[in-house]
Amino acid sequence: MLYVRAKKDKDALEHVFRTEYGHVPEIRTLGGVRNELEQAIEELPKDDLALVLLGREDRKWVKNDLSNAWRKVCFFDKAKIRNGRKHQIVNFLENCKTRFIGDVDYEDGGYVIGGRSFLGDEVEPGDDILFAKDPEFLENVAKIAGHKIPEALVHHKRAHDVFYVGKRAIGKLRRENNRWEDWEEPEESVSWEKTVKLSSNQLEEKVEATLNKIRSILENETEIVVPWSGGKDSTVVLALLREAGIDFTAVHVDTGLEFPETEDYVEMLAKKLKLSLEVVKAPVGEKFEKLGGEYLKRRECTQDKIGTLYDYVRKNFRDPILVNGDRITESKARSFRPDVYKDEFRVFSPIKYWSNLDEQIYLELRGIPNNPLYARGFYRIGCKTCPFMDLFEQRIKMEKCSE
Repeated sequence: MLYVRAKKDKDALEHVFRTEYGHVPEIRTLGGVRNELEQAIEELPKDDLALVLLGREDRKWVKNDLSNAWRKVCFFDKAKIRNGRKHQIVNFLENCKTRFIGDVDYEDGGYVIGGRSFLGDEVEPGDDILFAKDPEFLENVAKIAGHKIPEALVHHKRAHDVFYVGKRAIGKLRRENNRWEDWEEPEESVSWEKTVKLSSNQLEEKVEATLNKIRSILENETEIVVPWSGGKDSTVVLALLREAGIDFTAVHVDTGLEFPETEDYVEMLAKKLKLSLEVVKAPVGEKFEKLGGEYLKRRECTQDKIGTLYDYVRKNFRDPILVNGDRITESKARSFRPDVYKDEFRVFSPIKYWSNLDEQIYLELRGIPNNPLYARGFYRIGCKTCPFMDLFEQRIKMEKCSE
């Protein structure tokens, strides 16, 4: 949900969305009384994640940091939102959205989500934040680094991961060529247990706002489908829908090229959570055998996987809504999509503004295991033959296969 102070700012923002994004979300005004701005922000309803966009001149009326895990308050570098050019407003919007992903601070041996990040402007659109906590992941990094790697916060960028202990970067894992750079001996230690404890209250507020949004969108829907890959994003989505009391059908597309760990995980978690699960088979493995690696490089495998899912949905539902795990960290296109959009079917993305760290904490607090491939160091999980794995993931795969 977007909030601005005055109607003229709302009009300007709607024009930007209409011309640059191709859709206009709901935008609410806080009213024009500046000396009541802080109170108005503090009283915002927790019916969705909230992005409050204010002009530079409003800073004197908002003296406290009112941002948290579910609400971000951002100030434009112009006096008013409507004073900016379109490209300036778009950049401002994208950077503000990134705060839902990157706002994390260090505190006494752990990290707390929600407040202004100690990373500052280093977190850019498309980046992600996670916690490196699993011994196997840390050991796999240590093999490249040549020394022990402690538990750490990870700032994930497109080509590399920066590891932090406290507020200090201890090194950089270049995933694309398996190199470790810039080692700095940590001066303190951090722990996953302390991070979960520090962040739990903020995470629960983000969960509450997300659940409220889920219920408002899905409360009158009778045909809800969750495409479940076995990855972290879709797993968090189906767990949230269960927590919201929403009935749905989970659909897992078996390509014939899935990691056995993923297949075992889907079967195990479906039983643990008592899910209504349908498994449909896509001809990806068969086509790969006939057409070879070029079939994968052209991403025709993805088209066949989606096509299989959509064929199943067409045959079994009349007016479905698909609920997926798209997040703004995945691509610029996904960032620009609205939370609910129309493809062949209606599609709803409830965790667009969740970080990997948010997901890790949520699964930990709910006692839900994650796909074991993440514990080895995979950032994304797809087919075991995927040519788009980074070299770090390929190394993990090859070492496991040789055991």
